[in-house]
Amino acid sequence: MTGLINTLKRKTSLRQEMKNASNADVERMIKNLNDLLIEREEAEARKKADLAEKLEAIKKIQSAMADAGIEIGDLQNLEMPSVKAKTKAAAKYAINVDGKRYEWTGRGRTPTVFADYMKAHSLSKKDLPAA
Repeated sequence: MTGLINTLKRKTSLRQEMKNASNADVERMIKNLNDLLIEREEAEARKKADLAEKLEAIKKIQSAMADAGIEIGDLQNLEMPSVKAKTKAAAKYAINVDGKRYEWTGRGRTPTVFADYMKAHSLSKKDLPAA
């Protein structure tokens, strides 16, 4: 792409490239370049308008803050409400196997220790000892 731009910037290079092009082709290229220029200018004008709108909104906010006696530092020192930490679910079932205590909340997949215990003692989940 850099080669094309360099060619378009230099009259001599452009003349060499356009040697075999018809006048209609040259006019079409000029029209396309003008259209691109117009699009860029419109986009730049939209950006400037958006920026002016944003600046106006900022001035209104600053004015409202001044009327209320609020400074920027006041906004930065606000305490955010604490987020409640997730608590671990309490164990609902507990068993002792080989002198070791195992607990299970009763949620999710049944741990292997509990599945083996229930199978060995012919118990169902509701028959397990409470924690």
